[in-house]
Amino acid sequence: MDYELCRELYDYHTDGYLIARRKLSGRCPKGARIGYRNELGYITTSYKGVRYRVHRLIYIWHHGNISEEVHHENNIRDDNRIENLREVTRQENQLHRIDSKKNGGIRYHKR
Repeated sequence: MDYELCRELYDYHTDGYLIARRKLSGRCPKGARIGYRNELGYITTSYKGVRYRVHRLIYIWHHGNISEEVHHENNIRDDNRIENLREVTRQENQLHRIDSKKNGGIRYHKR
């Protein structure tokens, strides 16, 4: 999804979620908060059959298109406030992965 379409479809709320600017489907009326929590803990939505993670849409809504990945600074997957999101490379994002069974929740890479 590009910046223009994202701005046309959604409004951003400062608590970190998107609101539909118009009726998007039978389940999402105008003014409704969009998305649901998926099995990985991310808030997800779909538009015209394509699934999107809402944190990526929020980043696009504020900054334009994303060249790489978006990282949650506090590692809470459903905390989508813009101040908690930053663009990172895939390699940087992998360094921040959570592994709850090891090292008190942080996965370290030897390199």
